[in-house]
Amino acid sequence: MAGLPWTFDQHLVLLNEIDGDQQPSNITLKFFPFWVRLYNLPLGSRSERHVRQIGGCLGEVLEVENDGVRWDKSVRARILLDVTLPLRRVQRISLKNGNSTMVEIKYERLPTFCYVCGTIGHIERDCMMPQDEEKDIEKQWGSWLRASPRKGRLKMED
Repeated sequence: MAGLPWTFDQHLVLLNEIDGDQQPSNITLKFFPFWVRLYNLPLGSRSERHVRQIGGCLGEVLEVENDGVRWDKSVRARILLDVTLPLRRVQRISLKNGNSTMVEIKYERLPTFCYVCGTIGHIERDCMMPQDEEKDIEKQWGSWLRASPRKGRLKMED
């Protein structure tokens, strides 16, 4: 369970620990932990407390990666997401000076998801949302939501 998320053929495999007293009809499989990257995060908002607060808008924050300096382009947090909801692309945050800024969100090991509705588990042609006939309209979700896993990059650097 520590190695979640698991996928098979780019589809999410939902797993959950259960006890022997649960009824199968009462088991809900809709929450899943993902490593999420927060980009364009102001330097003053990179503390663990700030990252937990921002990540809390996405779901339950399980862990915040602490790399010490936090000068990287992004900050990582492991967040328990509700996979029945559309993926968040950005999060507006307020700054101390009264202004606000947009934090970009990307997901590591993101499985198959729909570029029309932003939901994990299906692709555009299987989407139940009504689609415009014009193919030139830019979709709100896309492959740009995918972030490469950090562990793979660190192994290459070593």
